[in-house]
Amino acid sequence: MSGRAVAGVLLDLDDTLIDTTAALVAAGAVAMAALWPDAPTDVHRAAARLYRDDPAGLFRRFMQGEITFEQMRAVRLTAVCDKFSLDPVEDAGPRYDTAFAPAFRAAYGEPGRLFEDAVPLIERIRAQGTPVGLLTNSNDDFTKAKLEATGLAGRFDCVVTRDALGFGKPDPRVFHHTCQLIGIDPGRSTYIGDDLHADALGAAAAGMTGIWLNRTSGGVDSKVAFDRAPAAAEIPAHIRVVETLTEV
Repeated sequence: MSGRAVAGVLLDLDDTLIDTTAALVAAGAVAMAALWPDAPTDVHRAAARLYRDDPAGLFRRFMQGEITFEQMRAVRLTAVCDKFSLDPVEDAGPRYDTAFAPAFRAAYGEPGRLFEDAVPLIERIRAQGTPVGLLTNSNDDFTKAKLEATGLAGRFDCVVTRDALGFGKPDPRVFHHTCQLIGIDPGRSTYIGDDLHADALGAAAAGMTGIWLNRTSGGVDSKVAFDRAPAAAEIPAHIRVVETLTEV
């Protein structure tokens, strides 16, 4: 953004500012152990990785309002059973959530969850007198917990989650809604996120400048260990690509 005046900046949260994937796998392993306590520990972790990997793209369908959360969760847990030859568990979905929620919140208190380039970027934007908002596809409760655990609470002019409108990115309406809340013109504003389609392309479709954060290094449970990087041909010329937030 250096050298270019912008009206405002919106940021994604998960795997952009904080290492959500690692937290998801850690908490998922706890939840898998609650459902299948007799399975080996390595199966719990592998099952958590498969659940996060979501090869059927069910989370995206949920974000777009095509299926309910309960339907998404049920199909993903069924896939885990099939993959690891685990017996179905009665009330698996609610029991999974009961174990997952506290483990997920606790996972954000662990060192290293907040990416080291996150706060410097936010402070640099604010030093320029530019409004900065947070737009995430997470829900209100988990978003609040993540922000408090990582010290990001209170750093944004607004925080918008999927709960605000009942659907999430890449729908242009959520970008417009967030811009309206902090009084910025989408056409003169920037959105930065780690998902090429939901974040960068979604923002561009809303008339914003889309920046795709393609982190290329991380631990075994980081997002880069799961996701296939799009080929160059898949990235439109109007989308800027960075590997760290320091480059923005």
